[in-house]
Amino acid sequence: MPCVTCRCVALDAAVAVALRDLAAAADAPLDDAVERALAAPGPHAIVSLEPPPGTARHPHPEVALLVSAPRDATGRRVAGLLVHPRRRGTSRTRGVRTVAAALAEEAPAVAAATTLWVAGDDPERDVALIEAGWQLDREQLRLERPLPAPEPEPVPGVRLRSYRPAIDDEALVAVNNRAFAGHPDQGGWTPSRLAAAIAGRRGFRPADLLVAETEPTGRDLLGFCWTVLHPPAGPRHGPVGEIHVVGVDPAAQGRGLGRLLVLSGLAHLHSRGATTGMLYVTTTNRPARRLYEALGFRPQRRDRAFVRPANAPPGER
Repeated sequence: MPCVTCRCVALDAAVAVALRDLAAAADAPLDDAVERALAAPGPHAIVSLEPPPGTARHPHPEVALLVSAPRDATGRRVAGLLVHPRRRGTSRTRGVRTVAAALAEEAPAVAAATTLWVAGDDPERDVALIEAGWQLDREQLRLERPLPAPEPEPVPGVRLRSYRPAIDDEALVAVNNRAFAGHPDQGGWTPSRLAAAIAGRRGFRPADLLVAETEPTGRDLLGFCWTVLHPPAGPRHGPVGEIHVVGVDPAAQGRGLGRLLVLSGLAHLHSRGATTGMLYVTTTNRPARRLYEALGFRPQRRDRAFVRPANAPPGER
């Protein structure tokens, strides 16, 4: 029976405005693909809302699940779950269960190809998702440290420079795919996907993407560090600088490139006004976690990714 308290809708400009308001109230981070969907609303993205939008006014959802356009030819998508702080206890978990199950009932093929990210520890929310047919896939930590960080020490035979649009794309994607071989989100990139990711980053500047190459020839690209400056979360907080992606070619590992790239990225972010450095790392990536801990990063939050098997039951409503 169709759900009368929520429904899936196409993402249009009015819905995008409501979702940005909800994301701000929920203080929930959004994946790049979800951010791009909000920046360019259209029927390629799907939103499951509770309560459903009104007919004569902008919707004011309190629980929403926003699913991006397909990320590649396999149809893989990513989704973000937004819950307003006023939704607590039974009311909150019922809303989460409702929107998660509605997506599976109204767009089952989309649900089966979607990775759903949720922020922070919330056992009741996680139980609601499991009851709606989703399964825990992986976890990541949000790590932070105050800025400035220690100055990076040079690595012999390596120099850093800014990314050159179009010129560096093939080499950068090749290094990325070797560094993240088999990674469900970062692996298997193409130059067109890199271009889309850059276009979706508001305020992106080539200097925000640092590239490490051989010195003095610059013939080989060895690694990269993509930084993002986020606005202050409130009047008492300064800008947050994110190490968005850092990748080192496996053939160049063991030379201190990861440390050089991270510290150089933090120095760049601090020069732009960031007072806190931040990054995400999967809980199972122990070598990266050891490096980040040695550089002064400490855990601040644990996020979880859920997936929904194609044959999963619709879930209770």
